[in-house]
Amino acid sequence: MVTSIGDGLHSDFTDAASSPAGSGHRIPDFSVDGRNHAADGTLSPLCPDIAPFAVSQVGAQTDLINALNSLKQKIVRWANRACRADGSSSALGSCTPGLAWVRGPAPLSRFIEETCAAQETACFLGLDLSASVLRATAQPAHIHLPEAPEDRGPFTPTSIGSMGSTPVPFVRWLAAAERLQLQTAFADMQQRLEEFPAEQVLHIEKNIRTGLHTFRAADQPRITWVEDRKGSLTFTGGSVVSGAGILVIPRIVRLQNVILYWQGIIVLLNAGDLQVTGPNVCGHIIGAIVIQDDSVSDPKRDFDRVTRSSTCTPLSVNYSCEAVLRALTLLQRTLSWTEQFDA
Repeated sequence: MVTSIGDGLHSDFTDAASSPAGSGHRIPDFSVDGRNHAADGTLSPLCPDIAPFAVSQVGAQTDLINALNSLKQKIVRWANRACRADGSSSALGSCTPGLAWVRGPAPLSRFIEETCAAQETACFLGLDLSASVLRATAQPAHIHLPEAPEDRGPFTPTSIGSMGSTPVPFVRWLAAAERLQLQTAFADMQQRLEEFPAEQVLHIEKNIRTGLHTFRAADQPRITWVEDRKGSLTFTGGSVVSGAGILVIPRIVRLQNVILYWQGIIVLLNAGDLQVTGPNVCGHIIGAIVIQDDSVSDPKRDFDRVTRSSTCTPLSVNYSCEAVLRALTLLQRTLSWTEQFDA
C-alpha cells in the first residue's frame, strides 16, 4: 500500500536512461499489491484487501489514473502499428506475442487507440495490464518479454483462490473524514518519532556499497532513521539491506545494485524520496509506504527502472496489516492520569 499525505503521487514511468527521448514510457516490473500479506510474504485473510494507492487529494488520483490510461493508449497504439492480424511484424517494429494479442487476429484491431469512452468494449481504456497474455504466459516464450510475475500484475493485482476473485482498485481517493484521520495520525507519528530516545534509534548515515546490513529482525522492530543531510544516499554494490519497524527517509535515497527487504512502514518525510536508479534492484517491502508530499510536481518514489532479471524478484510493495501494526507498536506509550488530564 502507498498512502500520500498532501498534494499527491506524481507518477513517473519514463526510463530516459535506456530509451530515446520521447519514447521512454514502459511498464516497470515493480508492483504494488493491495492484498493483505503475512510476514513471510504469503497471502493472509486476517485483513481485507485495500487499494494499492490511497491518496488524499483528487489531483493525485487524477495524475495516477491519467498515467495509467496513457500507458494503455501507448501500448494499443504501438501494437496496432507493429502487428498484423496474422501476428507477424510490420515494417514499423517487432510484434511480440503480447502485442499480437493486443492487436488481435481480426481484420480490425481489438482496441480503439483514439479517444473513446470507457464503456465501449473496444476502447483502449479496457486493456487489462495484468492480463497474463501481456506477459506471454499463454503464448510461446519470447525473448522480448519478461518472465511471468508472481501471481500479480504490475498495476492491478487480482485476488485469487480463497482470497476472492475481484480486482483490487488501482487507486482510492480518501474521504474528508479519512483524510483528517490520516493527517492526524501522521502528525502524531512524526512527533513521536522526533521525541524517541536516541539510544533506541538506529541510523543510516552514509552510502551502503557492499555487504549485509541488518536493521533488526521482524520480532525486534526498531525505528531506523536515514540521517537528514544535503545530497543523497546510495545503496549499491550488491549489498543486502534488511530491517523491520519504521524506516524514516527525509532525504533522497537511491537504489542501484541492491536487495532491499523491509517489514513495517517506510515514511518519506519532507524532502524524502526513494528512487531506483539502476535495474538490478530486488526484494520486497511488506507493510506500507507513507509519503508526506510537499506539493511539488516531482516524483516521491520513482521505481520505473525496476527490471526483472534471472537473479532475483524485482522490488515490490506488498500490503500487510500485521507488519504495519507491529511497526506502530514502537510508538505506543503509557500516559499517566496527570499527563492525560493535567490533574
